[in-house]
Amino acid sequence: MSQEPDHTAHLVVYPSRRPGNPDGGPGR
Repeated sequence: MSQEPDHTAHLVVYPSRRPGNPDGGPGR
């Protein structure tokens, strides 16, 4: 259950780190 909100928050805080994003490369 903790992974659910954590995953959502991660995308909100770090949208550039999302897979498929051009900026996600260096972000990861």
